[in-house]
Amino acid sequence: AKEEDARQSKLAKLLLSYDTNKSGKLDRKEVIKLLTDMDSSTPPGTKPTKAQVSFMLSAYDKGGDGVIQLDELQELLSGWETYTENKELFEERLKKYDVDQTGRISWDELKAYLTDLNGGIAVKDSEVDWVMKESDLNGNMQLGKMELWRATAMWYSYVESNKKSKSCSIL
Repeated sequence: AKEEDARQSKLAKLLLSYDTNKSGKLDRKEVIKLLTDMDSSTPPGTKPTKAQVSFMLSAYDKGGDGVIQLDELQELLSGWETYTENKELFEERLKKYDVDQTGRISWDELKAYLTDLNGGIAVKDSEVDWVMKESDLNGNMQLGKMELWRATAMWYSYVESNKKSKSCSIL
């Protein structure tokens, strides 16, 4: 309980330090500043792209109000850290599985990708459908680099929670 209280206190202080308009939440401009400062993969002061900011807001703004609240901040930070630390890896994966070279992963390409992540064991169509639906934040039935990152994180989480499933036996 003490650790959780300390974590929440740190998050609240962080939110306050970026909440320049004192609204108690982070608007788009404040999120950009936070993501800029938290990105160690680029030169200091390098802002995230508009697409990256839009993706992060759509992925972590659970309330759908266009801002990041305190209860959404930890997931936003974790997601951004994972993405920035591994973006070259996701670019490589995108190139490998983007057979038709569109810059996006189709449903069939996602199935091949998940099968590879699954140690070569085929995944069910229903699992591919689920990952696609949950990862495809812009609704075009294709995954870009950041959406592929989301799909990968979701798949590993799914596998971890279903270790005994025949289709999820990589762990």
